[in-house]
Amino acid sequence: MRHLKLAAAFAAAAVLFAGAPASASPGDIIDIIVGEGDLLDRLIALDAEGIADMRDTIADARVEIDRAADDIRFAREEAAEGRGNRLVVLALSVAAEEIEQIVGEAVAAAYVEIDDAERRLVGLDVSPEERNETQSAIDGLRIDLADVEAALGRLMEALKD
Repeated sequence: MRHLKLAAAFAAAAVLFAGAPASASPGDIIDIIVGEGDLLDRLIALDAEGIADMRDTIADARVEIDRAADDIRFAREEAAEGRGNRLVVLALSVAAEEIEQIVGEAVAAAYVEIDDAERRLVGLDVSPEERNETQSAIDGLRIDLADVEAALGRLMEALKD
């Protein structure tokens, strides 16, 4: 039973970082923000419903990240109870270091993309309504990304503990 729980925790972490989630992953978030095409052009092309859907996808990813962190904490507790499971705990800690660097770079790239879209929006010839809607979307993405970044921090703590 303990091995199944450990496997579930590893699967949860793998799902998050392999980009094959049940709903959304950090990779999805980065793809939304940094993905194909220009972020500003994509935001302008979206209506309010499309922007809400995009933000919902990011919120789903944050929930999945928090679930994975909980699964990993539980797996660590289970591993601590058994002898010979120190390798599992060590593997989680080692993986955390590499994952943290990769995720940090991806999140930083997403912030750069958001900042660039906001800077370019100022000089763009669009209606005041479109400017306000797009600025609101940019502000929302920045908040959502900060929430995801915090959730990823909790996940990294769970991996390292």
